[in-house]
Amino acid sequence: MSFNEGEIQKILQKFESISLNELNQLKLMKRQDTKHVFSINKLEALLDKVSDEYKVLEIENKRVLLYNTDYFDTPNLTTYIEHHNKRLNRYKIRLRRYAINNEYFLEIKMKNNKGQTVKKRIASDAIDSINNESFEFIKQHINISENNLKKSSSNSFNRITLASFKTKERITIDYNLNLHVNHKSKQLNHIAIAELKSEREKAGSSFANALKELKIYSRGFSKYCIGMALLQPNIKKNSFKEDLMFINKLQ
Repeated sequence: MSFNEGEIQKILQKFESISLNELNQLKLMKRQDTKHVFSINKLEALLDKVSDEYKVLEIENKRVLLYNTDYFDTPNLTTYIEHHNKRLNRYKIRLRRYAINNEYFLEIKMKNNKGQTVKKRIASDAIDSINNESFEFIKQHINISENNLKKSSSNSFNRITLASFKTKERITIDYNLNLHVNHKSKQLNHIAIAELKSEREKAGSSFANALKELKIYSRGFSKYCIGMALLQPNIKKNSFKEDLMFINKLQ
């Protein structure tokens, strides 16, 4: 089966919709995340299997939404290196733009030593640097003393968001991933990334079962780190070689 954007849109119409206000009641700001990377050609079958079990986020009559993200790091690429070295209690700093309503949020995404993901965010203006107000917010949550954060990379992608209040799950499915570092770009349009977000692991949920049926297995994947590993020369990337090989294999 090959990827067909029109068929994806048709399948999404089978889902009951959920508004952003309703979805925000299922925040899961402290949660367990499980990622799955798979061929875009399996997306149609995956969505079809769970259309009766989940609601899909709809904003202004759109069920596939465009996201843009800028990442910020130190001159020594501290956040990238800590992820590469598999350090616990690590974090990422990003400015995310929701294209549908042109809203920006500065987000700190932290992974603690219990494997939980904790996200903090504030509304922000469109910026290419971390201003004093944003830096004060960052200092409240991570141990950082100097505002030397610079934009290190960016990406854009399409996102489908599913939710279940019954199982307390939020699921994001990202595709059409475009990566940018300095003046280099890379399109990864042949893959999709599904992320299950729940208070606890939901190994027996409908979505998890659908993934298993399609032989889609969990694996780590960081859009920021993969973009840097692919496009930034002369940096450590041994920890991501397996991910890069897997992406190439899917192609």
